[in-house]
Amino acid sequence: MISKNALHSILLVGILVISIIIASAVNDSNGQIRVEDVSIPYGDTHLKAVLYYPKSATEPLPGVVLAHGISNSKETMTGIALELSKRGIAALSLDLVGHGASKAT
Repeated sequence: MISKNALHSILLVGILVISIIIASAVNDSNGQIRVEDVSIPYGDTHLKAVLYYPKSATEPLPGVVLAHGISNSKETMTGIALELSKRGIAALSLDLVGHGASKAT
């Protein structure tokens, strides 16, 4: 007979596998999002950014600019940018001056 601990372990592993499969299906954009690196002139330097938008975009889109927190970089906004893009909204995630790839002057 299987012990109670072994049964709990099997149940937890099963739940974990099912959760991973569901999360993977939900997070998949099926390659429908275009991602481009962007450099924006700013004084004597350039702000580095990433632009996310649907590949199917044929007309002007609504857009948002995503700015990170004080000790982060543009990569922290990737999840939000991808979700916005999946919903037909262009998203520009940028590194503020002195953060990530944007150099301070």
